[in-house]
Amino acid sequence: MKHTLKNRIISGFVALLLILTTTLPSGIVFGENEGADVLAVQEDKQVTDQTTDDTEAITDADADIEGNTDSKSDDDPETDSNETEDGSSDDMSEENPELEHQNIEICPDESDPEKTVTLDGLMPKEATAEVVDVTEQCETENVIAAYDITIVDGEDEYQPGEENPINVEITDPRITDGSNLQIWHITDDGAREEITDFNVEDGKVCFDAAGFSVYQIVEAPTPYTAEYALSLDN
Repeated sequence: MKHTLKNRIISGFVALLLILTTTLPSGIVFGENEGADVLAVQEDKQVTDQTTDDTEAITDADADIEGNTDSKSDDDPETDSNETEDGSSDDMSEENPELEHQNIEICPDESDPEKTVTLDGLMPKEATAEVVDVTEQCETENVIAAYDITIVDGEDEYQPGEENPINVEITDPRITDGSNLQIWHITDDGAREEITDFNVEDGKVCFDAAGFSVYQIVEAPTPYTAEYALSLDN
């Protein structure tokens, strides 16, 4: 009985050693793995913190750039304001008035509605036109019709220039298709400019004008040709 109890004690002690032998290494390994996991978590936290810091730095840099851009934009209106105070912008507007397409028809003689002058082209928005029949005032011979044409923009006269010529259509019963016509522009200083590019229909003549004052429609002398000589003989 004593021998059996002794054997059981020995067997139990051996079993306990075996249990401790198999259990302690596993615990140690598990502790090492757990430490590695903790280290990995700490490293991840450091990377996350660094990424956050980098993002905040980029955001701050963008904010500085945006602030500089706003400051530059605020300076631009001041420059424009200075240009306006100097009068340069106003001078540009005066030199290039805003134009729009208009068609103005004037009857210079209210007693004869068949006589009309029509202006078609780019003119200032508030432009008006004045036409005076000056045929009887012309000293040149063979003048069929003459009109003093003026385009008024406020208190100033408007001259379209070569860049924006205005089409002029003069309707007058005295104009005939079979006539040998010439058109002359009499400037304000008395110079005479012949208009060679024009169209003639029965009772109407059309041409483009770069400036306005007096326009004369003249019946030119018949050129002395062989046909004209034969007509004289007959």
